[in-house]
Amino acid sequence: MLTRKIKKIFLFCLLFIAVMLISTSYWIVDKFGEVTLEQVLFHIYMPLDADQKMIISFIRNTIFWAIGVVALVGFLICDKFYFKGIRTIKKLFQRHLTAFVFAVVIISLIVAYVQLNVHGVIKSYMYPEKLSRFYEIYYTNPRQVQLTFPSKKQNLILIFLESIETSFADSFDVNLIPNIENLAKENLSFSDRNALGGASSMEGTGWTSAGLVSQICGIPLRMPINSNHYRMYSSFLPGAVCLPDILKENGYTIDFLIGSEGQFAGLNAFFNTHGNIRLKDFHYFKETKKIPSNYRVYWGMEDAKLYEFAKEELQLLSQQKAPFFFGMMTIDSHFADGYLDEKTCHQPYNETYKNVISCADSKIGLFIDWLQEQPFYKDTTVVLVGDHLCMNKHIFNDKMHRKMINIFMNPYKKPQETTNRQFTPFDIYPTILEAMGIQIEGSRLALGTSLFSGRPTLLEEIKDIRYFNEEIMRRSAVYDQIFYGDLLLD
Repeated sequence: MLTRKIKKIFLFCLLFIAVMLISTSYWIVDKFGEVTLEQVLFHIYMPLDADQKMIISFIRNTIFWAIGVVALVGFLICDKFYFKGIRTIKKLFQRHLTAFVFAVVIISLIVAYVQLNVHGVIKSYMYPEKLSRFYEIYYTNPRQVQLTFPSKKQNLILIFLESIETSFADSFDVNLIPNIENLAKENLSFSDRNALGGASSMEGTGWTSAGLVSQICGIPLRMPINSNHYRMYSSFLPGAVCLPDILKENGYTIDFLIGSEGQFAGLNAFFNTHGNIRLKDFHYFKETKKIPSNYRVYWGMEDAKLYEFAKEELQLLSQQKAPFFFGMMTIDSHFADGYLDEKTCHQPYNETYKNVISCADSKIGLFIDWLQEQPFYKDTTVVLVGDHLCMNKHIFNDKMHRKMINIFMNPYKKPQETTNRQFTPFDIYPTILEAMGIQIEGSRLALGTSLFSGRPTLLEEIKDIRYFNEEIMRRSAVYDQIFYGDLLLD
């Protein structure tokens, strides 16, 4: 009797796990879009902060489903409950419970395999005979490239606009980002077409950390062979040479602000590794009593406050003699429905997310207006980029022109061509430097090509985006050694 009870307990635990795996796979894709297992594994090893709505959504759509299915099966095999209409079903479950549970387990594994693209990760990591030589051929080590700074160094303001993409301008019944589109038209913006366009999203660039790494380090974000090193939270791509590394070594003061917690997606670890910067995050603003100790909105602090603190920080930076690099990352337009700040946002649309995007557009427009009035603006290059494509997959379709936005204000030089360029987030890295007047020998850094040069980008040179994506995410001894180095030997 005891053995039968233990067997049933084991089967119910197995059923719970299987249903959780199915429901979690669908929940992840529903909330994050078409994610890869690489992205899921990254957030397992690096902390992912979450707002209350996201936690409730996860519980409701995964744990509740698993509990419900287990409870239903328990009811069907229990002899104490008898209903004439379902007698046949009860007998089937009582006789074939083991077979049913293992069938659900198999289905759950198949669903997770397909939904999370496990095949792609296995293909990239598990076949040593298919190690890619892509990085050996195309990677340009920034340490081996001569960089020539202008006699008067330009300041840099780099703003990552959460989930903002070009489709918001022309793929809906109304233009949701008129301010951003006007900034693109009035300043410099590189496009893949004659109209507003931008960079093609690539594998290893499609979430917050990956978007940041791809655009300021010129590489995709891949998991190391020994992913336990992510648990150390101390080194994040220690062998990569990124924008903050270059600017810090050349006398720049660096300041970076976010409204969420610094541990979000490993950003603290990244900036500690690159430039030895203390990220000014949600906790920093609590410690400095800019916000109350018990304050929390959405992922931490809303963008309205972040922009006000950014103004204060910029005023302080501009009073120093050293050139500065100021960066910030907005958060209100994050998945899935964003945060609608009712104190500062108009609500002209029936859909919440449209109002969120419209409000994000208004806020950046007002901030740029303020920025252009400041005395330091004339000596400052301002760059606006989307961190990645929007993850709210329910509002898009395959016909929409979805590209990552880019805007360069006060560039030091003029490009040879701005339209009909095929480029990726990797190209933003050297393009930012040349926008600041820094000459790059050969116009290439990492996997990026400066869009100010007449040299073709790697995407224009290779001409096959599918091949490009496959190769940059395939196991590469060069990638592992360059970007993780001795960590892999521990």
